[in-house]
Amino acid sequence: MAPGQPLPHFKNAPIVEALLNLVIAPMPAETTTDLLLQRFSPRISNDYPLRAELSQFTTTVTGGATVSASASQHRSGLIFRSVDGKDIVQSRVDGLAVSRLAPYEGWNNLRERLRKLWDIYVEVLPHAAPAAIGARYINSLSIPETVPMEEFVTAYPEVPHGLPQIMHNFFYRVSLALDEGTALTIQMAPLVKTEPGKSNLLLDLDFTFRRNSNIELWDQIDGIRPVKDRIFMETITPRLQDLLNARD
Repeated sequence: MAPGQPLPHFKNAPIVEALLNLVIAPMPAETTTDLLLQRFSPRISNDYPLRAELSQFTTTVTGGATVSASASQHRSGLIFRSVDGKDIVQSRVDGLAVSRLAPYEGWNNLRERLRKLWDIYVEVLPHAAPAAIGARYINSLSIPETVPMEEFVTAYPEVPHGLPQIMHNFFYRVSLALDEGTALTIQMAPLVKTEPGKSNLLLDLDFTFRRNSNIELWDQIDGIRPVKDRIFMETITPRLQDLLNARD
């Protein structure tokens, strides 16, 4: 895939969840979760009427003559959902994330949802400033179970020669720096089969981009799209591209 070339539109898009996330730099101590929820929640309740609390668990272990352990739980934010449950928002004092479950409605829709929510977020918390931007695309790839995995993906676990080559289970993860300010984690694992003769494969592409203060926020976010498209195309083979374009 050449630089600047748009991602092909696949008839059988494999995306099961797409997420954009703003990681917020530390704010003044008086900026509490309760303050955020009190001000932010009513502003988005029409579009996201379903909500639930996000909790954070902390465990403390004390050593010495005797060892003791204690655990605590506190509210760290809220998760909001649209009526159909497909559009999701996570709101915390250290981050704001939007995601879309299948069917994916495109980059522009996800970006505009984040922009609208960010305008509200920074209005109720004026000290908020992004320190990093996250983008995560989780794909479910359906491939013939009798064909080697390397026929469809370019990143995969390998079994040493001389051992049986059929893997009943695996987890593959690699983290790397794409450049000085960009990190990528690729994860792969088998998923539950949904049809006979096919294997379902998780392909999870998780990007983190350090905030560049020399570039306007939304210009930097727009620059993420060609990067994530290029990486996706580099992790799949032409044979998988054909499957993604095959008619049902």
